[in-house]
Amino acid sequence: VMSRATGELLVASDDGSVHGVDQATGALRWSAAIGANGTTPALDTGAGLVHVPLADGGTATLRLADCAAGSCAPAWTTGGSGGAVRTQPAIAGGVVYTGSDSGALTAYPAAGCGAATCAPVWSTTTGSPVVGAPAVSNGRLIVAVADGRVLAYAPG
Repeated sequence: VMSRATGELLVASDDGSVHGVDQATGALRWSAAIGANGTTPALDTGAGLVHVPLADGGTATLRLADCAAGSCAPAWTTGGSGGAVRTQPAIAGGVVYTGSDSGALTAYPAAGCGAATCAPVWSTTTGSPVVGAPAVSNGRLIVAVADGRVLAYAPG
């Protein structure tokens, strides 16, 4: 994911970390240990936050401003959903949406909850692993699942 505001490519790696790489030079600017293998992060540009889905089913959120010094730690995390989150989260209306291998769809406050670990504000199960990145359109959360269905929810 590219951050135009900072000129960085944001990359999650299999070693349990996220890196900010200068898009012009390829030089490493910063790294953050997130505790579990991550996948494609979602960037909340207006808030300067990076939400990283994790192999344990949770997410780790970084404040980009905190990472400018060369290293940083997650500002908060979310608990695991019982299956790896392998797709990029969706961000809409101040909420981060994730879908996991266990079929769990989970929503968390994008700005955090004031604690080190945030609980979901909404969740449901699809009955099949989530295989496509969640998307939000017209107030609906839309996901594709392994059994071939495309599902729409009105989280609330």
